[in-house]
Amino acid sequence: MSRSTSGRAGLWLVVALALGALAFLVLGDPLHLFGGAEDRYGGGEGAGEDLTAGSGRSAVEDPAAKGGGPELAGLYGAGDLGGVQLRLLDAATGKPRARQEVRLRSRGGSETALSSAADGVALFGKVNPGKGWQVFIEGSGFRAVSLVNITVKPGETNDLGDIMLGQNVVLRGRVLSPSGKPVPKASVAAYLPERATSSQGMVVYLVSQALAVPQPREEVITDEEGLFTFASLADGTYSLVARHPGYGTRQQNEVVVKTQSAASPLVVRLGEGARMIGKVLDADGRPIPGARLVALRDLGNRFSLSGTLERDEAVTDAKGQYVLDTLVDGSSYRFGVMADGFAAAWDQASTEVQRALERDFTLARGGFIEGRVTEEGSGAPVADAVVTVVVGRFAMGGMRQGRGATGGAGGASAAPSDPTTPAMGKTDTQGRFRLGPVLPGPVMSAVIKASGYSSASASTWTNNAWPDVTLEAPAQIEVSLKRGGSIEGRVTGADGTPIGGANVVAASSGNMASMWVGSPAAVTDAEGRYRVDGVPPGDYHLAADARGFAQADAGGDATKVTVPPEGGTRTLDLTLAAAAVIRGSVTDGKGEPVAGARVRTRPDLSAMFRGGGGPGGGARMVAAQQTAADLTDAQGRYRLEGVGTSVEWTVEVEAEEYVVTQSEKLKLKAGEVKDLDMVLTGGATLSGRVVGEGGAWVNGARIRVGTLNPDDVQRPYLSGWQVDRQLDARIFFSDPEGRFLIPNIRPGRVLVKVEQQGYVTYYKRGLSLAADAKLENHQILLARGEIVEGVVKGADGKPLSGALIVVTARAAAGGAEEAATAEPGDSVEPSMNAQTDADGKFRVENIPPGDWNVAVGFAPGHLGWFGGNDESAIKRSLRVPARDIEFRLKAQEPGTSGFGPGRPGGTGAPPPPRPAGGPGSGGRMPPPR
Repeated sequence: MSRSTSGRAGLWLVVALALGALAFLVLGDPLHLFGGAEDRYGGGEGAGEDLTAGSGRSAVEDPAAKGGGPELAGLYGAGDLGGVQLRLLDAATGKPRARQEVRLRSRGGSETALSSAADGVALFGKVNPGKGWQVFIEGSGFRAVSLVNITVKPGETNDLGDIMLGQNVVLRGRVLSPSGKPVPKASVAAYLPERATSSQGMVVYLVSQALAVPQPREEVITDEEGLFTFASLADGTYSLVARHPGYGTRQQNEVVVKTQSAASPLVVRLGEGARMIGKVLDADGRPIPGARLVALRDLGNRFSLSGTLERDEAVTDAKGQYVLDTLVDGSSYRFGVMADGFAAAWDQASTEVQRALERDFTLARGGFIEGRVTEEGSGAPVADAVVTVVVGRFAMGGMRQGRGATGGAGGASAAPSDPTTPAMGKTDTQGRFRLGPVLPGPVMSAVIKASGYSSASASTWTNNAWPDVTLEAPAQIEVSLKRGGSIEGRVTGADGTPIGGANVVAASSGNMASMWVGSPAAVTDAEGRYRVDGVPPGDYHLAADARGFAQADAGGDATKVTVPPEGGTRTLDLTLAAAAVIRGSVTDGKGEPVAGARVRTRPDLSAMFRGGGGPGGGARMVAAQQTAADLTDAQGRYRLEGVGTSVEWTVEVEAEEYVVTQSEKLKLKAGEVKDLDMVLTGGATLSGRVVGEGGAWVNGARIRVGTLNPDDVQRPYLSGWQVDRQLDARIFFSDPEGRFLIPNIRPGRVLVKVEQQGYVTYYKRGLSLAADAKLENHQILLARGEIVEGVVKGADGKPLSGALIVVTARAAAGGAEEAATAEPGDSVEPSMNAQTDADGKFRVENIPPGDWNVAVGFAPGHLGWFGGNDESAIKRSLRVPARDIEFRLKAQEPGTSGFGPGRPGGTGAPPPPRPAGGPGSGGRMPPPR
């Protein structure tokens, strides 16, 4: 089947687009979190108090196993009794552990013991039904194991599965292929995740992630059954990465490891594999050996700042050749290439990898940026300041190319234009820095941070960009940092007890610009004292993050503090309450417990970020990052601790063979313990054909599905910007006869999106599918669209490159108001935009017939429609096709932005809106109005 190679422009991942909207990214932040259960569950009601130990096949020379256990209480007949079974395996060899004593204890304390049989099985055959049973396994040569809160049902044997016995087994699991078969000799590595912090900011986080060389804390290989165990991981949270040549890499973030954990095995299912090969060459066509090629996966609406970005890597051989054979088929990646002595080159547009792709990379020697960072006023050098830059010209537009004449491996070749270079360095004792080599061109973004100083930034968006980088001589930069004000105080519990180790963040009130540059922060000492230095003048809300505690109202009036223009020190004490707890069980549709399900909290930030977040939005954003995760045990139980109380949450559950399930929104009180049971269901199936105009089958159409949020079901108007974040990460393609099959769709109001070159992007949001339902022979009709083209110029008549053009039906006079009173339809307005080239020209294709508004959303150094609402930046009610359109834009004041308020030398401007089709593009793009 011939399929196309495509990419989606977006502002989430690769460094070059670090100006992307952090708020929008986190709006679609359900990257699935995983954790480990632990021995902390209390017994349930109705727990059995006695048992009779049967003479099951596991009883070996044990007095209790010969009938010496407690007698029946006379409440149950023989047919009402249940059983408990488990199998013991040696963690090092995987072989059964025979003659190992296992003790079973009732909730009331009655206990019996037996020894495992030759096959490692221990079976307690006659057990009173109830909850609260416990199993204990102790001995020499392995860590003691305890399994708690076991439920026994009448006439059933509760199989607890395999228990690995080893010196320090803290995590175990199994790696499966996409079809569910065990994968032997797979590599499973555990990494300490690099988390984004509010003080770090988006730009620094993404650049550091792109340049990082992650090292695993432990790496193991699966056995012939696909099983793996970790023996030396300390308590903590990890990113778990499983790889095997020929399969797509699978990464699970937020895997919680606790040495006292009794969680059931973690199941890791690899993806369908794709392969990319090629060479890395210099400008003269010579191979570059030892070059490092990094593929950062475009996760769409599953992107999270709480774990290491998903990546695959390869190193070129002596001939400059590389092989990446662990990519996920149908997924999009942004590629970066780095080699000593050359400027790193990173894609701006993502590339969709399908089956096989061939691509060569060319590296240039590059130029340099030199400068000095000093203190404003005194001129004293600032040492150890971190200077982070992204060099390159902003470009949007994804790749969507054919595979070539052969349609086979190596038939596709692609190379996105306008690469960028991320760079990061520190100043020396004299405040000097030197970055490079970097590609020549404009400095898209620069962030300078130093302890005790207010952060400074420059960008093409705020009209205060640094000089362009050239090959002739290093770009010279002088940066002055302000000392800023200070905020100090104490963080205590409700009883006045000091809370040490709390992270206190001064989040700018109503200014989302700090989300990508960072916010001033400090950590409390043992007495709960903190001091945040380098705070620019303005209004702030303090947010405190401490394990086990929560702010009752992050972003409320009690957390507000104002730093005046003259600086100085302000004092504000914070009182934290006990965090909430969510606990419960996960079962399937038949009421059976689901072991190894990943359970996590997910914040609802939609209201918070409408209108730019509003006062206190930044503080609530910090509170929303305090997510919790767990992994259900053999009984399907979970416990989420440390849940915040300042935002609404949903609980999300994911397990193999089931669809992802979410709870209703929860707003918890301080110290509340919420019981919440979750039921997983099977998914729906959608199949049919994609048909073009004239009835021709459409081969290689890209299909994604998702389930709409309840709030969006009844909305009369929905745009691609709003709904794309609700699409699954899975991607499907129509075959040469236009057929497609999509299994395991979450029940509800299903959204369908179909893309193919030369056709209008298709959306349908009116399908209602129930669990296990099958909708067959569904026809998707693609239509060819029209074009809009023209030019964007400044008031001086010079063409403007890099301007974002948006086509939308909203916001002609009364458009938004009329749409608000309309009935919900079955369609979604596709995202239709383009970027001007070096001559200021643009062309937007595949527009549905009709009347449309065309707006310049933003243009570097000039006022766009977003934020400015300048009528010169919009053409209303144009009938398509429309050609020869001309915009004349007004210039911005230096240091200001077309996206909202800004100030010279400050943290910059709020980020621009996300281009169409970008990952997680559910940010509420401000429409023309």
